[in-house]
Amino acid sequence: MPAVAASFDDGLALKNAGKHAEAERNLLEARVLAERNGSLRETALADEFLGDLMAAQGRLEEAELNLRKLDDARVMLGVPVRESFARALLTTGKMH
Repeated sequence: MPAVAASFDDGLALKNAGKHAEAERNLLEARVLAERNGSLRETALADEFLGDLMAAQGRLEEAELNLRKLDDARVMLGVPVRESFARALLTTGKMH
């Protein structure tokens, strides 16, 4: 799905440039498009990217919600769950 991929690419580029609000808008757009198209994999990816963005901003409760959705999707897809929220906490230095 080219539109979803473009929104992911734009969102990640904006995140890396420190433009978090714009990045979030792009990633939310990608999530909506993926959900409309019935792509569980891409919806899960959007949840992961959104969760990582929110964790990087210290928005841990919101990050946890997105990363729990990701873990739920992984179970439905038959992919091992990686304790996404714990990973986000470790990368932001919030957990020792």
